[in-house]
Amino acid sequence: MRYSIPLIFLNLILSIQIRGQTCLSEGINFNSQRSIDNFSVNYPNCTIIDGDVDIYQ
Repeated sequence: MRYSIPLIFLNLILSIQIRGQTCLSEGINFNSQRSIDNFSVNYPNCTIIDGDVDIYQ
């Protein structure tokens, strides 16, 4: 019985990671607030960016 709680948490963590959609393996550069704001519109299913994220002013 005492092993059931850690197994439940492990299962929860693994299921959250599996649901994430990876994208942008080459990374992405943001050069304005507008490009950051539009990210969810341009990449609606992207939850995990595989590449580097650079933010320039």
